[in-house]
Amino acid sequence: MLFRLALSTMIERKSFVLALFFVLTVPFALPYLTPWEETPVVIEPARAQAAWACLWLVTLGWLFYQGSDMGWRYSANGLFQYAKSLGVSKWSRLCQLWACGMIFLVAMVAIALAINVFFCRPHQADEARMWIITCFQYAGLFLLVTSPLLFLSIALGSRFNSAAAYCFVLGISVYGLFALPYVELYLQHATAPLLSLFWYLSPHYHIADLTSRLVFRMGPMDMTAMGMMTLYFLGLGLVTWSCSYLMFKEQK
Repeated sequence: MLFRLALSTMIERKSFVLALFFVLTVPFALPYLTPWEETPVVIEPARAQAAWACLWLVTLGWLFYQGSDMGWRYSANGLFQYAKSLGVSKWSRLCQLWACGMIFLVAMVAIALAINVFFCRPHQADEARMWIITCFQYAGLFLLVTSPLLFLSIALGSRFNSAAAYCFVLGISVYGLFALPYVELYLQHATAPLLSLFWYLSPHYHIADLTSRLVFRMGPMDMTAMGMMTLYFLGLGLVTWSCSYLMFKEQK
């Protein structure tokens, strides 16, 4: 019930059209704003970089807010409480809204992946094969990072208002993606035990960003490194899902 209602509401609002349009068109237009005439070979790497950057931007700026807004509206309107009266479990209520958001997330990942595979891959067969493997690794890690955060945004939205929940999830995401590398750089030149402990306990989302491997054609990660990163994000996701379940509130 909640899944169909949430999906029909998002379709009726039509905001997803702008999100999908942005992910689909900007990677083709943005590279031409650079001086590509001097070195035409940079067009494909620049398009790949733009595709993943747009995907991150739309996920952080649009999808997480949609999750927070859904959690807030369904809690404030009593729909979670109504679903509970019908015998729908707490976990199922959360998962139904999460599944609705995941449809759009997977669609955007598929668009970015298709752009990289069909419009950005190198011409040589060996390089093209490594490029495709790297793209699929990137897509898998991206989903492992963003899907638990979408779940968290819904749960926090049910307890707080949509703006507060979104700002919290956005802050965690930006910190894990962009701030932690600077913290690591600082720790290489300074001794700070408390900061080091904080760094180890922080969510290292930045290691899921494989854009540099694509732009500089470094090839895919070996299976051991990929396996370790997958296990790390699965564990981090389990913690995030558990906290989300505890934070979920059925009614304001």
